[in-house]
Amino acid sequence: ASKEDREAGLALYDADARPEVVLLGGEQEKQVTFISSLGLVFLGGLILNLMPCVFPVLGLKIMGFVSQAGEDEDKIKLHGLVFGLGLLITMWILAAFIISLKLDWGQQLANPIFLGTMIIVFFLMGLNLYGVFEIGTSMTSVGGELQGKKGYSGSFFSGALTTLVATPCSGPFLGAVMAFALSQDNKVIQFAVFTVFGLGIASPYILLSFFPALIKKLPRPGAWMETFKQVMAFFVFATAVFFMKGYLKLVGDDHFNVFLFALCLIGLGVYIYGRYGNQSITKMKRYVTGFGLAGLMTIGGIAWAYSTAKPPEPGLAWNEWYPGIMEQSRSKKRIIWVDYTADW
Repeated sequence: ASKEDREAGLALYDADARPEVVLLGGEQEKQVTFISSLGLVFLGGLILNLMPCVFPVLGLKIMGFVSQAGEDEDKIKLHGLVFGLGLLITMWILAAFIISLKLDWGQQLANPIFLGTMIIVFFLMGLNLYGVFEIGTSMTSVGGELQGKKGYSGSFFSGALTTLVATPCSGPFLGAVMAFALSQDNKVIQFAVFTVFGLGIASPYILLSFFPALIKKLPRPGAWMETFKQVMAFFVFATAVFFMKGYLKLVGDDHFNVFLFALCLIGLGVYIYGRYGNQSITKMKRYVTGFGLAGLMTIGGIAWAYSTAKPPEPGLAWNEWYPGIMEQSRSKKRIIWVDYTADW
């Protein structure tokens, strides 16, 4: 409604007939402080060390520091600090790249293509964590020669490559960190967010290098890690669901329903890839089914999903209610249809 219509409506509106509105939840909203948010970012980096692609090497890295430094405690500590520095510098390079893109996170979340992409990415991350398919497992061998270098340079490159090796596991955490960092106006604060995330990842290594005896207290890698990874998958799915409400409002019911079917097709495609795309399957079946059919279904599902990333088709000319619209319509002898409902 135009400003003139609203002003004319207010002139006709009977304020005495206005119904009383009761806010069940109250008007006070919870305020999340910046410090508490940084605490959650640090915790996210810390939790990342429990992922199967990171945790098994945690104790081995520290034992490598000990074997290189002998019994010299100062050298062990220095190896741990150099390792953490390598990890942080890699994180800063990543942060500089992301911040240089100058993404406006708030505006991007109003873009159906971007929002749909976020949902698909988190959906695939959840399926990956749950074990439906595997990606990034080969990355653990990347840079083996650099990690095998002796001395402090070896510890530095080992820390740098830990960030890269952890990438397949860090998607959900890094995505949340990006969203929080890019929502800040000050670039120094943006870098601080990524720094805290990197410190969260590096802190166990630094702590264990200062107290190597604690390595004996670490739980042994085992089946519990797979269970932990699968539990984390549900948190990633919850993130995808969180974005779905915004996507529904942008594209409408019909397009959203098609989008859900497209997600099912994508999920089936990556399941077939996980089932038939591994080395234990015969070469012919692996290429035809594991790669060909799975790729066709996954790419087709993604294309189908993107076809919904547009506003809903125009239908009846509904007008949002405003004070006086009923009185205006009656004075013009118009038929009024009131759709009285709620969105929950």
